[in-house]
Amino acid sequence: MVYPTSGPYETYAQLLSEWPTAIASASQWFMWFDLSQIRLLSTNLQQKLQNKESLLGPAGWQLSDNTVKTLTDWKLQLNANQLMGCVFAKQVNLPGDGFEAGNNGLEYGGYTAPATSNTRTKYSKLNITFVENNASFVDFVIKPWLILSSYYGLVSRPFDSVKNVKCPWCDICFLARVDPFSPPAIRKVYRFTNLVPVAIQGDQYSYMSDDMKYTSVDFVYDQYYIQEAETPGLLGERR
Repeated sequence: MVYPTSGPYETYAQLLSEWPTAIASASQWFMWFDLSQIRLLSTNLQQKLQNKESLLGPAGWQLSDNTVKTLTDWKLQLNANQLMGCVFAKQVNLPGDGFEAGNNGLEYGGYTAPATSNTRTKYSKLNITFVENNASFVDFVIKPWLILSSYYGLVSRPFDSVKNVKCPWCDICFLARVDPFSPPAIRKVYRFTNLVPVAIQGDQYSYMSDDMKYTSVDFVYDQYYIQEAETPGLLGERR
């Protein structure tokens, strides 16, 4: 039997071998924060919390600057100068987008109102799920960040102010497989600017639970945009 050299199967195989039309994997992604630029996390976080939150003073919140520094260190997002993403992030739910629209206007007889538009839908929150670790990234970084943000507010402040609670950016990077001898390539990036945590899921512990513990956190942000990161020609090729 002679197989055709060009046909639907060959065309489909060709499409799968080209970068723009290759099928993307939903599980190939990572994210990272620019936590180093959040001044309130840099020093004296315990003192800030005790001043605002605890009637017990030094007997209240207990966390060291060394713990916070370790949990926010670049080595947990970079390895030998190579980007690897926040090691605590397990899952992310990206917000949707849209604008208000409907059929409004003059109606009579068989005539119906045309489609009209209104305002753009407000941004929904960015939801990130973190895995629990011994030093507790959620309890000793995210939760103090959220609490102090509620006191300081989200008003515009100088970049070097300790009350500037916004993280300048958070990138969600999506990867594409190339060839067996090359690392995955970043195909697109969602960047969220001026991020702040606003809600942390409550915890439940049980003697019959699974071994891993996860916590969901909601973030608000000022804006998001999408970047095309790499555009190779054929898979495995670099331009």
